[in-house]
Amino acid sequence: MKQGKQYGITIAIGIAIVLLICWIQGLFTTTPGAMDAATAYHILCDAFCVSGVLLAGAGMLVFSNNEGGFDAIVFGVKSFAGLFKKNRKTKQTYYDYRMSRAEHKVPFLFMVITGLFFLAIAAVMLALHMSCR
Repeated sequence: MKQGKQYGITIAIGIAIVLLICWIQGLFTTTPGAMDAATAYHILCDAFCVSGVLLAGAGMLVFSNNEGGFDAIVFGVKSFAGLFKKNRKTKQTYYDYRMSRAEHKVPFLFMVITGLFFLAIAAVMLALHMSCR
């Protein structure tokens, strides 16, 4: 059930992004019949593409974080900020920090899959846009 909830929330965020972009581009504000089909498909393609790239990109950033891509930067910033605290804790080595971070993996695959789903919808909208030209 937890995994279904993750997908549901991610899809809801993606749809919210799509609706926001469609609203900004004027898809909902024009009178019926004032916009041709090619323009509507173009706006929908853009909206789904942006949403898909944002979701898949966020998932890939979480993957990179899980694999330790940002550990050196975070450790350095925390160590530097620790210099200015009054009650300093015992110094933690970089190796200890990496081992403690390795235990806390965050799931990411649901974001990548949902992003790829939105990109697939964008590809369909692009094909429809090209066929209406």
